[in-house]
Amino acid sequence: PAGATDVRAAAQLLARRLRRPVTCGFVAAGGPALDDAVARLRRRGAGRVVVAAYLLAPGRFMDRARGCGADAVTAPIGAHEAAARLVLRRYDEARSRTSEPVSVR
Repeated sequence: PAGATDVRAAAQLLARRLRRPVTCGFVAAGGPALDDAVARLRRRGAGRVVVAAYLLAPGRFMDRARGCGADAVTAPIGAHEAAARLVLRRYDEARSRTSEPVSVR
């Protein structure tokens, strides 16, 4: 799925920034499951496991992330100004591709 590809790309960027390997884990579809990934890291001797949540908002998926057994989990991305600008840009792009009115609800 495209979402898993995006997560793996973000993990590669994080690994470069941290200068260490980063393991992906998923709380919805795809695999490995986040709790399995954390358990595997523990079995391999990882001292401290921190999860970088690649989620937009609090809710069921963040609850699953917080329950995965990691030492720490970042907050969701949230309504960061850069994310809001991206949503607006994509909305404008979609609107420009259609002659039909676009409803905002």
